[in-house]
Amino acid sequence: MKTFNNSTSLAIETLCTWLGNHAEQFRPSPGEGLNSFDHLKPLGEFILILYSFSGNSNKIAHQSAHTWAADMGNILEKPLSELCHNINWGKLPDCGIKNQFLLSSLLIFPAHNALTGKSLVPISTIARLLSSPNLALAIYTINLELAFAQDIAGLGSCHELMQSELILFLDKSGDKDLLNSEVYKLTHLIFFATKMGFRELALPQSYRPILKNKLTKALALKMKQQNFDLLSELLMCMNWINYTNLPIYEQALQYLSETIILNGCKALNIQMQSDNQCSNFRYIYHTALVALAALGHSPYHKY
Repeated sequence: MKTFNNSTSLAIETLCTWLGNHAEQFRPSPGEGLNSFDHLKPLGEFILILYSFSGNSNKIAHQSAHTWAADMGNILEKPLSELCHNINWGKLPDCGIKNQFLLSSLLIFPAHNALTGKSLVPISTIARLLSSPNLALAIYTINLELAFAQDIAGLGSCHELMQSELILFLDKSGDKDLLNSEVYKLTHLIFFATKMGFRELALPQSYRPILKNKLTKALALKMKQQNFDLLSELLMCMNWINYTNLPIYEQALQYLSETIILNGCKALNIQMQSDNQCSNFRYIYHTALVALAALGHSPYHKY
């Protein structure tokens, strides 16, 4: 198995340290009303990345990331329990129906359950909410997220839906370079289809070269643009669909690792507008999370 002079492992340690030091900022805001779910978005994304490292994953994860994720899941149990008690579950389906962050909040509990084995909310409660007719009235993109949320909660696989959407995307996108929004859609269809690495992508053979070409071209472009957020999401996808033996994959992985080692997590800032923002949590946390998944699920590391 290849290693990059242990750079991947060192970068993982740097990311885990930064995320651990900022764990308090992922906690839900106790004063926020339930008509606004945006304050739960960072926590939902954090839990979902931790979930990808849970013990039931069928992908080989870096042992330190796996152990750290389990520890963080236990640390988050208390604030999540407090959140449970502060939510009016009976009124929740009518709160912010078309707010995408509502689905992020509903993902938190089944994903945490899979990570730790501790059920903070009865699955029947989550099932009732995710089956609410009101949620089906949400906009189309949220319907994909709803199907994924139902999948995480064990209410039915979304694989066929996501595979169909992925084929449709590949048919429509042609040979042009993808816009950032299109790369984002592509990576999330793969996240949903593979259930964050828990299952194989059963894509028809005729579409595999097309998908590989899309991913490699986008990866090369994001590396050139120093867009570490989308670069990391693309690496995550390539980990989970076994496209890791490609030169561009290895180059991007090494580039990401060495950038983090040399410059720390501030190098992952998605809005480098001023020195004051270099260490701003909200501009770094998402890229730090996806970079951890990109490196932690890569086959190129030392234990």
